[in-house]
Amino acid sequence: MLGNPPRGGSMNALWRLSTVASALQLAGAAMLAGQVDHIDLNNGDRVTAAVTRSDGKGVTVTSATLGEVTVPWSAIVRIVSDQTVFIVTPDKRTVSGAVTTEGSDLVIATAAGPVRVPLASTPVIRSEAEQAAFERSEHPGLFEGIAGAVGLGVTLARGNSEATNWSLGITLVRLSPRDRTALSYTSVYASDATGATANNMRGSARYDRNVSQHMFGFISADYEHDGLQQLDLRQVYTLGLGVHAMTGVPTRLDFLAGANYTLEAYSMTPASNAVGATFGEDLTQRFGTNTVLTQQLIVYPDLQDIGEYRAAFDLRLATKLKSWLSWLTTVSDRYTSTPPAGTKQNDFIFTTGLNITFTH
Repeated sequence: MLGNPPRGGSMNALWRLSTVASALQLAGAAMLAGQVDHIDLNNGDRVTAAVTRSDGKGVTVTSATLGEVTVPWSAIVRIVSDQTVFIVTPDKRTVSGAVTTEGSDLVIATAAGPVRVPLASTPVIRSEAEQAAFERSEHPGLFEGIAGAVGLGVTLARGNSEATNWSLGITLVRLSPRDRTALSYTSVYASDATGATANNMRGSARYDRNVSQHMFGFISADYEHDGLQQLDLRQVYTLGLGVHAMTGVPTRLDFLAGANYTLEAYSMTPASNAVGATFGEDLTQRFGTNTVLTQQLIVYPDLQDIGEYRAAFDLRLATKLKSWLSWLTTVSDRYTSTPPAGTKQNDFIFTTGLNITFTH
């Protein structure tokens, strides 16, 4: 206790000075008893902020005054955090606890004892909130991580012209670190005074599962109806393996191969079935932050009748206008080497218009 201030001008001033000094000593003791979260840089600066996360490039810290700041690993000589953080060690274990630096090592005060991780290994660091978000992304719920889009176009002409045109496109994609599920449906119908001039429906479902960093297995089902080609229904079921040839941003490229079983029913010919091969590629290319191009080419050689084959080409270019709205252009082509008599080998569809997008 400092007691009551003494009487007298000079004595009163000395008492106030003593009070300030005591307060500073108490603050210093508190600082020593519980270190403030900070990182020290090799130029002598200190950034006082809470560690949020890190990757191979830098450490991101957050403070009330600076907001979120990322510091390169090469500039860091010391990290201190009294808050619990999660560290991924070089042998892929995840440990947690308060962190400090001793020499060239991070020392994590875990419940089982201290764990040392070399700073030179640029370890992954996550705050408790970041760790919780990471674990949710690793094991998403059935309806989490879904991105989708719906586009509908209608044109009606009456009077001197009698025409009806409409198109519908739906895509759903669910991504997780281990797998990918994609569903799509496209239909186009057009008619004039003479009757239908286009009548096509296409749907597909595909599931990919990573078996290693660069390889995945997949299973898919594709369906198609084409009234003008007299195709009542084509069903293609495929099982195969793929390779992630490019996995970064802005480019992702996959190659795939497998075997398929195809059932076809045409209006004027008996239904048929065949076993065939499947070869193809998938490309995703980002342009800036708002435009994404996706393209797929799949070839289906007939293993029972060499020289016969089918091919499916799809291209989709989406430009985001708002968070929920984009301009979408699609190109779709189906080729059959031997179509029914009186029909053409190619069926080409081009659509463009507004698209409603959503995520969950």
